[in-house]
Amino acid sequence: MLGHDGTHYTLSGNARLNDILTNLVCFLPLGLTVSGYRALHYAHHQHTGTEHDPELRNKRMRSPQWTTGPPPPAWSRRL
Repeated sequence: MLGHDGTHYTLSGNARLNDILTNLVCFLPLGLTVSGYRALHYAHHQHTGTEHDPELRNKRMRSPQWTTGPPPPAWSRRL
């Protein structure tokens, strides 16, 4: 969650400090960088929930057990 917040520049009002903190605390220990994740994540915001959403494609590829099916029928929500 902290990495996500840093991706949106909310850890510090200073963009450079924000990225240094986000990299040190969140991304570098994982072998990633905030700038790399930011590019992917901003593409996600542009295409959220569509076939062009890179985070959704990645989730489906790596964790198919979390892919949900269609929503339940309306009658089941009244139970």
